[in-house]
This record gives sequence, C-alpha cells and structure tokens, in this order.
Amino acid sequence: MTQGPLLDLQTAPTTVGKIDVALSNFTYLQSARIRIVGLTGLSKLTRCVLDSGSETSFVSKSIIDALKLDVIDRRNLAVSAFESSSVTSGSRRLFRLDLKGMWTNFNTTITAFNGAYEFLPQPTVPQDNMTHTPKLQFADPREQEDLPIEILVGGEHYWKIVKENPPLRISPSVVLLPSNLGWILSGNWSGISANVAAVNFLYLRSPGPLPETEIKRFWDLETIGITSHQDKGWNTKDSAVLQAFHDSFRTEDSRRVVSLPKKKNITLPTSRQYAENRFRSLETRLRKNAILRHVYYNHMLDYMQRGQVEVVDPDEEQEGTFYLPHHAVIKGKQGDIKWRIVFDASSHERGAPSF
Repeated sequence: MTQGPLLDLQTAPTTVGKIDVALSNFTYLQSARIRIVGLTGLSKLTRCVLDSGSETSFVSKSIIDALKLDVIDRRNLAVSAFESSSVTSGSRRLFRLDLKGMWTNFNTTITAFNGAYEFLPQPTVPQDNMTHTPKLQFADPREQEDLPIEILVGGEHYWKIVKENPPLRISPSVVLLPSNLGWILSGNWSGISANVAAVNFLYLRSPGPLPETEIKRFWDLETIGITSHQDKGWNTKDSAVLQAFHDSFRTEDSRRVVSLPKKKNITLPTSRQYAENRFRSLETRLRKNAILRHVYYNHMLDYMQRGQVEVVDPDEEQEGTFYLPHHAVIKGKQGDIKWRIVFDASSHERGAPSF
C-alpha cells in the first residue's frame, strides 16, 4: 500500500464471534440410559458407563437388591486403579442380567461383578449446546428424572454395544459415538472451539490533520474493485442504458418509477390481432369453468380499479400501442388452489419481435 509522508498505518488483530459454550473443564464419560432386567423378570430404569479400559463389568448393590439378582458364580478378583500402588483383592459375586436400550430395540446379556463402591455422578448430554444435531437420538439425553450411574460395562461387553462406524466429531475434543443404545457423547468439553472470525482494522496515527489529497488517495486505493469509477470505461451501450435510466427516473405518489429500457431501431407491431386470438381462447375456457370465470372477473376488476390495466376500445386501435396477451394460471399446493393472471410479454407474432 502506498503511503504519504504523514500517513502512518498500523494493523492490529481483533476477534469477533459467538461463543457456543461456557463450561468448566469437564470430561464426559460414555454414559447411556438403559433398562436392566433380572432373571426374575424384575426391571429397573438406570444409567450405565461404558469403559473399554476395564477388563470386567460391575453392577451396584442398589441394582442387585432392587432386581433380586441371583448369584451365578463367585470368583477371586483383584482390582487396581491406574497409577495406584494398592490392589484390592477378594471374592466377588458374579451376576447375569439383560441390558435393553431405551430408544432402540437393542437387547444383550452381560455378566457383572458386584461393585464395592458407589459410582460418581455423571451429567447427561447438554442438549442446549447440541442444537446443530437436532435429529440424532442420544443414548443419555437430559430428562426430568435424574438417574444415577449403577452399572459399569467393561471391555468384554463394550463392543457388543458400540458400533464399528466412525464417530461424529463435533469439536477437536468431543465426539459422538454411534452405538446400539443411541449416540454417546465422549470427550473433554472445555476443548470445544467457538466460531471465531478474525477481523483486521486500520489505525491511523498522525501528528495533525491530513491533507485532503492524502485521505482521498488512501480511500481510492481501498475501494479498488468496488466503486463505479474503474479503469475500464463504459462502452457505448452501457452508457446509453445508464443515461436512459437517469433520464426516466421519477417519483410518483411516493413511488420510484423508471421506464423500461427499449432497443433502438426496432419496429414493434401492435400485436392486437394476436392478443385478440389469445383472448378468444381464454373466453372458451371461462365459459366452461364457472369458478375460473368468477376468479378472472374479480382479478381483472381489481386491476382496472388500481389503474394497472384499461379497457380496449374494440373499434379503435391506438398507434404505437402494444396489446399484451394474457391468460389465467392455476397453482395448487397441499389442497390450497390459487389463481392468477399472467401477462405474456414474451409472446409475439410470427417473424416479429416480442415486447
């Protein structure tokens, strides 16, 4: 950019955009809303967490008691957490139960050991921030009833539930996993990025008022390509059309009016005979259709009252007047039928130009 002696331009970035979320740093585990059915036929609505990093599955004491689950086996189990030096060993009861999807027809049987501890609370899908996925069925949507996590589904049953299809990425750190229970939210919510647009502004610093010539030169450079004063001049045709527009422009009854552009050296016939022939064909339709005749009469009466059309004298033909053919058009949509009058400016007599 060319600068004058007093013109000191600096650029500084700023950002604008809509921040979609404002949540604290939180990682969503893979939770789902399910119905658990025991061997006795008792069932309970609850929530589960899917964890492919766990070698086995666990069920809470509340589920065992509510469904009166029968013990199918007892095994010694050693449980340790990642980066924990302690190991909890002991005999655990093993249960068999049916897991059913709440939003799908999915049903599978799993085995799970009794859990020794309560599961930490886990929030559901924040649907207020998921408006861009309105048609997806989430596995753990936000409901009025707040259910606890009572089952951990481990790696031995994980791939019975999670599908092999690729996940749907909604941000660099959050995905939706396709599963037989619905779409499962997983990832760190704090990593969601906003729709940010970068904008540069120009800062003008000068010790005093700039000469008018310097300001004009600056804006002339900035408006290259968007102003009417370009290096490429108007051709004769363009100049004539623009001049005709300015000459015919006027205001009538608070309306802006401009004449239609016309080609020069073109002889336009009156086309009256052609228009009358088209009107006789329309009269035949009107005689056969009482509804169309009524609609046509009301439409044309409205046009005449507005001064948009006028009645033609059958015995007088005005010189320099083009008689515009017209016809009625019907348009129906979802049982709603509408009629309108169409004036056919593209029609013409054989060998003659159209309007």
